[in-house]
Amino acid sequence: MRGERANALRAASTAHELARGLLTGCAMTSEQASKSGFDEQRPGTPAWAWTVALQDVPRWDLPPGPLTVVAPHPDDETLGAGGVIALAARRGQAVTIVAVTDGEAAPVHMDALAQLRLREQERALEALGAKEAHIVRLELPDGEVTARTDALSTALELLVPPGTTLLAPWRHDGHPDHEACARAAERAAETAGARLYRYPIWAWHHRGPEHLPWPRLRRMDLPDWAAAAKRRAVACYESQLRPPKDPPVVPPHVEAHFHRPFEVFIA
Repeated sequence: MRGERANALRAASTAHELARGLLTGCAMTSEQASKSGFDEQRPGTPAWAWTVALQDVPRWDLPPGPLTVVAPHPDDETLGAGGVIALAARRGQAVTIVAVTDGEAAPVHMDALAQLRLREQERALEALGAKEAHIVRLELPDGEVTARTDALSTALELLVPPGTTLLAPWRHDGHPDHEACARAAERAAETAGARLYRYPIWAWHHRGPEHLPWPRLRRMDLPDWAAAAKRRAVACYESQLRPPKDPPVVPPHVEAHFHRPFEVFIA
């Protein structure tokens, strides 16, 4: 029995290292990403390889108290933290979603896109069991958050009471709106005394393990019901997954990153 367990552990370790090696080969370098941005239509880093590589990340659980999630665009809160939102709602914790933009600049040709995306966000929160979540809509221009980082930081300071768990994008995610939200949240958390955790979105697609601060990663394992609720919530964003006239903003190989049985945050 001991021999079988040792063999299994060696096999798991080998798979972990192979996955990390594959990730390194698939990802864009930091220089490439900064020069050319990223293309969501290219294959990128495979979701299954990240799932293997992230197995050993230390487990984390949501602390009691209020939860505030900063969403640069409608769908980011669900993709990055839908499972945590579902858990918080079921536990009776106060949930606030700070919707920074209405997502009106997404590259899809649909009438009244901003209003459509807001309705999708409301349906997604309902699917997560968080219909009562408080949504604060800041209505900053989609694609132009960087120029308003200071104002966003001030707004977040007013919205985040001490003791709040604050979830926001990662500052190296690769999308300018996400990175501006990250910087604003970092300042606000320090001023307000909030606990800040960052969620990657696009980084799972175009980054590799050498870009992640591994000692700061934390993994939230999702109960089956929460993972299923997140899957239903993600499906609410049809304008991003299945636009009728354009390629999807979130193609299936990118969407796959958000159907893991866990979520990962950066402390």
